[in-house]
Amino acid sequence: MYTFAQGTLADLPRFYELISARIAWMDERGIQQWNTTDYWEVYPEAHYEALTRRGEFYILRRESDGILAAGAALYESDPRWPDCTPPAFYMHHLATDLAAPGAGREMLRRCEELARRRGKVYMRLDCAVDNGPLNRYYEAQGYVFAGTCDDGAYAGNLRQKRV
Repeated sequence: MYTFAQGTLADLPRFYELISARIAWMDERGIQQWNTTDYWEVYPEAHYEALTRRGEFYILRRESDGILAAGAALYESDPRWPDCTPPAFYMHHLATDLAAPGAGREMLRRCEELARRRGKVYMRLDCAVDNGPLNRYYEAQGYVFAGTCDDGAYAGNLRQKRV
């Protein structure tokens, strides 16, 4: 149903579309996350180009038509976490196609598999403290609360899952 791979620079325009669609979706539903933190100013296109060149951008593509259904960044460390041990992947910028139900779960599952293969103990991520739907979603996927973080206007819950 999906193929998982490292993303390329050619994948970025479609990924930007996914992020913009998610920001509009958050606005429509009154969800506070990317839409309230100047997302595109904090993470401009140059940010994504650099992480792609470093091999930190991963994608999920639909096998049926080759369309990018999800993307995310996986980092080896994260300044939002006070202690980056034991080894973990830190996921950021997870965005999925609104027309691809289940793509988020599949992206998480594939990233967790990659983390296991690379000798990581945890997959770690964060989401806004006041984003109830996303906090519940990550809990349902097995990500447990592991603390909080502050980054400018952003206040987040740290979550992790043993892989």
